[in-house]
Amino acid sequence: MPKITKPKKIYPIAEIIWEDIESQDGGWIKPGHTDIVPCLMTSIGYLVLDNDQYLVYASDLAQDGTTNGRTQIPKTNVKSVKVIRKIPTPRKKKNAENIV
Repeated sequence: MPKITKPKKIYPIAEIIWEDIESQDGGWIKPGHTDIVPCLMTSIGYLVLDNDQYLVYASDLAQDGTTNGRTQIPKTNVKSVKVIRKIPTPRKKKNAENIV
């Protein structure tokens, strides 16, 4: 069986809860209709960008670091972000002087 090379861990994996935009179906709606319920979505993906205006996550990460299936969410629609897996920090190599 050939050796499988995993993609580099360059993006954290996060769970994002966000409010989606929803159309109101059903034809004619009477004046005063107020049955509006938030359309909350839960998404999990590679957190590619998180700035003051947008959050972008991707569903796929290739071995060369490219991403596919990106979703861009206005930051005002993001309710919460929970990091599931952080980017690993490089370990410092021990030199011969520190080995006891």
